[in-house]
Amino acid sequence: MITEGTPARTAPTANVPQPRSRWTRLVALAIWAYLVLIIALWLWMRYRGDRGPWATIFLFGPRWLCVLPLALLGPLAAIWQRRLWWVLVISLAIAVVPLCGFRLNLPQPNAPYKLRIVTCNVDQQRYSVSSLAVLIRSLDPDIVALQECKRDPPPQVWPEGWNVVRFDELLVASPHPVTRADFAMRPSIPNKPAVALFRVELPNGELQLFNLHLITPRPGLEAVLDSRRGIDRAGLPALEAILRLRAEESQSLSHWVLEHPGPKIVVGDFNTPVDSLIFRRDWSGLANAFSTAGWGLGFTKFTEAHGWIYGARIDHVLFSPPWTCVRAWVGPDVGSDHRPLVVDLR
Repeated sequence: MITEGTPARTAPTANVPQPRSRWTRLVALAIWAYLVLIIALWLWMRYRGDRGPWATIFLFGPRWLCVLPLALLGPLAAIWQRRLWWVLVISLAIAVVPLCGFRLNLPQPNAPYKLRIVTCNVDQQRYSVSSLAVLIRSLDPDIVALQECKRDPPPQVWPEGWNVVRFDELLVASPHPVTRADFAMRPSIPNKPAVALFRVELPNGELQLFNLHLITPRPGLEAVLDSRRGIDRAGLPALEAILRLRAEESQSLSHWVLEHPGPKIVVGDFNTPVDSLIFRRDWSGLANAFSTAGWGLGFTKFTEAHGWIYGARIDHVLFSPPWTCVRAWVGPDVGSDHRPLVVDLR
């Protein structure tokens, strides 16, 4: 009973959620969910990329989009969840390094080398003659390997005295003697070479150089990624068929390359990122130059779609012992849709 002069009691408020605590819990949940999502995407891409259609679309797509949520989560954590900053740092590291493929090898700009190689897909002659000539003269490489080279480049591309050997769309040029020794056909296209073995007579001995161009997944990806409707599920069978061809071709050609005894260097347009299940299955027996000595993302192929530009590292230089890589970097634009990959070996 309330008597006059006695203050009325109010209901306890201890169990009523306060706005700040509610936001604190929501931000913590979002931070942990982002970490789980990043790990899941990485594992999904790594074990389904180039095998399942959706993971393959992600494998070749703009993976950097996965980093964008940090632009929101960072300020929110600064306000409500400072103690979870370490979770965001781990998420960022996973998103940038294994998911996006950032390489952390320390640069060695002045490291001595014995062999400098430049490889580039010149996109069916859609390159700048002057840009390629300037690049070759500025780098002074020992070997230049080109793919999708339908015709011999004009003489002004090469320094005086260079030897140039082209087989179909695969070309090798060098100041040292070059001969073509062997080749293997593309399993999916009769009478179309996919890889050729060139022998280069270096001052300290003969070098086995394999110049390679694997089948692209582009037709399958374009069948699914419709420019007007976005995702077109009717194109999934075409993408799955391309994935089967890629798996068969890569396995067949890797066996052909590895059956040749002795030290070897394999260069070219693999049309396959290092994260691909196919690439790891078939080519992990050889060291990857950019993976072991490169810095950054190493994108060699850039794609523009609906105003978005994104890259992929699908051109590689692989090698076996006793070769080691001291430096690898992506060269400037020479007019092709691929960038040159430059590698120093010793």
